[in-house]
Amino acid sequence: MFDHVCRCRGGTVDDKINWLGQMLDCLQALHDLGILHCDVLLRNMLFSDPPVICDLESNCTSLAITAPELVSCRVRTPTSNHNVASDIYAVAFAIWQMHSCDNPRIFEVQVVPYPFTDLYNWCQQPDPADRPTIAQIRVALSAIAHDTKDSTPQS
Repeated sequence: MFDHVCRCRGGTVDDKINWLGQMLDCLQALHDLGILHCDVLLRNMLFSDPPVICDLESNCTSLAITAPELVSCRVRTPTSNHNVASDIYAVAFAIWQMHSCDNPRIFEVQVVPYPFTDLYNWCQQPDPADRPTIAQIRVALSAIAHDTKDSTPQS
């Protein structure tokens, strides 16, 4: 999916909402089966119909997208405490990738432009309990779609 997004130069707001919705469908299906992805990046999504999530090693989180609660301050390596909230933390980086067409780097500050800024920041909350659920992300995406349609000039 990463290559497709970059070829589309990040796509429109509607494209991003659609791509994120597809990614959330895949993540929800995994979570419903009790499977954590542990490396949610666009490079681990195949652009297809239906969408396909890949790289299910479930043990090798890319360090650049590792949730803070998973990183040991001494060793800087992921621990085995991955959970649904950790996958949600990584969703923020997929949002960032859709805007930057780049791969995240360790200790780099990512900035996501409007209208995805608040959703990105919500997914990046340091406390896992403060991160949204997949259902809450879907509601936020619906609100973004509604808000951007309202702000589009009528012809």
